[in-house]
Amino acid sequence: MKAHSTCTGFVIFLLLLLGGMYAGAESSARTLKKNSDKSSSLSPMSDREKNYIRRAEEIMLSKSQKNVVFKVLQAMEDGCLCIEGVYDEEDEEIYFTGSVFFWIDATSRYTADDETFLKDLYWCGTYSYTTVKDMPKTVHRYSSDRALAVSLVRINFDLFDEEDEEDADDDSEEDDLEITGSGTGFFVTENGYLLTCRHVVEDAGAVAVLLPDEQVHAAKIIHTDKEKDLALLKVDGTFTPVTIGIPDEVQPGKTVFALGYPNPEIQGFAPKVTMGIISALTGMHDDENNYQIDAAVQPGNSGGPLFFTSGEVVGVISARVNDGYYAEATGSIAQKINYAVKMEAVLSFLREEPAAFRRLKRGTSSASSQEEAVRQITRSLALVVTLK
Repeated sequence: MKAHSTCTGFVIFLLLLLGGMYAGAESSARTLKKNSDKSSSLSPMSDREKNYIRRAEEIMLSKSQKNVVFKVLQAMEDGCLCIEGVYDEEDEEIYFTGSVFFWIDATSRYTADDETFLKDLYWCGTYSYTTVKDMPKTVHRYSSDRALAVSLVRINFDLFDEEDEEDADDDSEEDDLEITGSGTGFFVTENGYLLTCRHVVEDAGAVAVLLPDEQVHAAKIIHTDKEKDLALLKVDGTFTPVTIGIPDEVQPGKTVFALGYPNPEIQGFAPKVTMGIISALTGMHDDENNYQIDAAVQPGNSGGPLFFTSGEVVGVISARVNDGYYAEATGSIAQKINYAVKMEAVLSFLREEPAAFRRLKRGTSSASSQEEAVRQITRSLALVVTLK
């Protein structure tokens, strides 16, 4: 699997700063809503347009809910998976045992996983995702913005004239590039070999990396492994590689750090560091390729380095447990269950690309403190951006 970037670094960086990470349907709905507002302010709304809106509202309201108590389970790139709560008057407690749903407004305003919300939720379709067991799951999708929900329903049920659809297409064509996702990566060789997760770059039409010093580079996908969820990229230039640690030194209870770019469109483009321990030497269902860790990670951390206080990298952040699936399976919310690809699996993967493997920097890092370790690793870090 290979891809070449065909755009300039300046354009990519500009798109990032403008927060270009939008889902197609929500973007189209906002365009439709904007155009409807514009046309209604200039001329009386046509009977056909009124009928479309009336029909969309009927569909939307038939499945909407008033005063819903809920909390965020898992932040996604285009919203949040949430779980509905029920207030028990006798215990005066809220129990989150209700249905899981998708809230599309969440990522632009809310980030705290444990906040409780009480809102009117307007139905605007369904949302599909894949659980940690690779099982497809479809849930209801809601918005707290009534007008946006109506616009989404109109798109879902084709409640607009053909010329409106063409106008929306014309607007979207103004942007030559579309950012489809992001993750984290880090350099493993001085000549530009960069490691990340396969799921970060799969199906990408082009890949770019943004470095902490705001330099932007095109990246080429050299090699991927679906089972290990690893991808090796190549960037032209000279960079600072990480020091690869010794796998045998990883033991349960060992302090580790995760560094990356979680939800950059919300949390910003500065790297974020979290600390935890090795919880187990195997991953989900005793997967021998992964560690279980309790260092906090979010969407966007995937592909980032897992490293010791002394500065040696011993793994690649790959996943967090799917909170929605976990809540449905166990009746409780997961607490700090995250995963990283083991260094043994990483080295096995890199051996398949000798040009990179023979240039790895292995041994002991020169970091004298955990702060210094973070500074050293940050020099090797990159925000990985996929485009189409």
